[in-house]
Amino acid sequence: MSWRAKNLGIVLLIMMAGLVVGFFLGELIADVSANVDALSWLGFLGYFRSFGLDNFSLDLIVVSFNFGIRLNFSIMGVICMFLFMFLYVRRK
Repeated sequence: MSWRAKNLGIVLLIMMAGLVVGFFLGELIADVSANVDALSWLGFLGYFRSFGLDNFSLDLIVVSFNFGIRLNFSIMGVICMFLFMFLYVRRK
């Protein structure tokens, strides 16, 4: 595996980690801000949008395939993704 392919794999892994961590942080912040009046302005960080394809079934009598993908992007997830990328670039 070449250096460029390894670097691309690391970058994609860091981006996905940032999205996952950010999604969970956004959900946590949205839950906390719903219960604390002083933090109610932070509720927008938990907003997310879902994109994807609904389940598609292909039945061939002998075998059946189900296809589907759903991606959830939250504001906090995108912020964490860019933060993780910034920290990765700074480290190099």
